[in-house]
Amino acid sequence: MCVGNHGCTTVNNSIYSVIYGIPISVFGIGAYLVIAAILLLAPKMKLASERGPLGIFGISLIGVLFSAYLTYIEADIIHAFCPFCLASATIITLIFILAILQLILHTAV
Repeated sequence: MCVGNHGCTTVNNSIYSVIYGIPISVFGIGAYLVIAAILLLAPKMKLASERGPLGIFGISLIGVLFSAYLTYIEADIIHAFCPFCLASATIITLIFILAILQLILHTAV
């Protein structure tokens, strides 16, 4: 996907690609894994079922805000775009929208 597009290399080699030496992508993967764990545990655990929608909302809200910041960095500072980063920003935004709907439906019950 990044063949011929030096955006991935430029973005991944920038000073903005790590936090305390940890690649930003590790935090993203961690967030997605926690969301998946909540969804998988919800049918089996009362706590995940009751608090899961709020947890997913919170995680995805932080993800959307951080993705917006990183997209700004790509556009205005690095002047390069990573397709994988943009795809992740889109996915977390869709999860956030679904989390809002789930939270509304969960509190309506």
